[in-house]
Amino acid sequence: MSKLQPVNWTFALLKQNPFPTTPPRHPEEAVWAGFTRLKKQFDSLFLEALTTSRTQVVLNRGEYGSGKTHAAIYFRRSDRLPAPEGKNVRDTWIFYIQTPKEPEQADRLLYRNFIEAVRFGQLRSVVRDIIQELGAQMALEKLQEVVESEVLGKALWLLGHEMNHSGQLSMFEQDEASEEWQRLLEAYFFSQTTKSDLRRLGLSRGIDSARDRFHLLGGVVQCLIGLAPTNQIEQHRRIILWIDELEDLIYYTTRHYRPFTQGLRELIDRLPAYFTLMMNFTLASPEALQDIETVLGKAILDRVTHNIYFQEPDEEEAIEYVCELLRLYRTEEPDVRDLPVTYPFEEEALRVLLSDLPTRTPRDINQKCADVVIQALQRGIISAPGVGVIHKEFIQQLESERIDLDLRK
Repeated sequence: MSKLQPVNWTFALLKQNPFPTTPPRHPEEAVWAGFTRLKKQFDSLFLEALTTSRTQVVLNRGEYGSGKTHAAIYFRRSDRLPAPEGKNVRDTWIFYIQTPKEPEQADRLLYRNFIEAVRFGQLRSVVRDIIQELGAQMALEKLQEVVESEVLGKALWLLGHEMNHSGQLSMFEQDEASEEWQRLLEAYFFSQTTKSDLRRLGLSRGIDSARDRFHLLGGVVQCLIGLAPTNQIEQHRRIILWIDELEDLIYYTTRHYRPFTQGLRELIDRLPAYFTLMMNFTLASPEALQDIETVLGKAILDRVTHNIYFQEPDEEEAIEYVCELLRLYRTEEPDVRDLPVTYPFEEEALRVLLSDLPTRTPRDINQKCADVVIQALQRGIISAPGVGVIHKEFIQQLESERIDLDLRK
């Protein structure tokens, strides 16, 4: 074999590799290509979320590599949601967290990860605004009512305040926040308080149980949503909590996953308006629906309002997906050089590649396309920008080489 050439994606008229095999880390890096029917489902879901008060419980299911995590990261940018006319919520805040990997701390980690995703300073500002709007005493009573606990409600109320050295409370201001008071509040909300800390906060107990954590979590989300009457849609935010990799609950013992799923059910029931819970669940196979009920339980499944299935694309949808990915990363349009829109592939070559895939998830498609283009660049099949093209014979040659290699193992 001749000397391999460096991989230069500009030779394929591309800025970079357009075929990632792992989800992007940041929403800004995520793009949406193809999968028009799936996109319409999400647009319809979010249109309802922005224009009604209805709480949504959404089950996103599909096989490994079908794009569930990618969708969660892509939609973390609220400017990618529909922009409806007329009355709608004043804002949409989207929080993405993964299912905890430590079963014995599942409820603690879900609670902590959500608080950290919100950001403590932002939460304090939200509570302060509630106090300023309702007045200190009415806000305290309302928060105690929301969490069904005088102690936990007061803890939430304290987030909107600062305390000076003489013990007097004043309104929280981000620029003038006391590090010591912030430390005390964080220690309380993350269950790290001492008896001395509790005395300084004026609270009789800490956050002691999974039930406490989910009650408080519900209270936090309700603060973010807003406390105005439900019918005043423009006075509320829509809060979207997107939990990824819920199939990991399969590895929890009953004593670990039951409090976790019971907590999720309670969270749904405590937030009857302006809340969307998105649950990503990977199926080992399309038929493995019983896994979902085994893990999540019938009580949560009965509360599901929307099912979104990430199904494999047919051949034409797969072609559209690849062409849109290529278009999003073009350095120049291939038709300027009389090249096909599928460049660096001939259309027939791309069809052969896709038809040979045992499964056709986005991850499978990306992996195969990236492998073939890299081989074409390294072997000089594409030797300069727009010079050379991937024919079906090259696809078949690579497949033959792969089979020979497998036989030698």
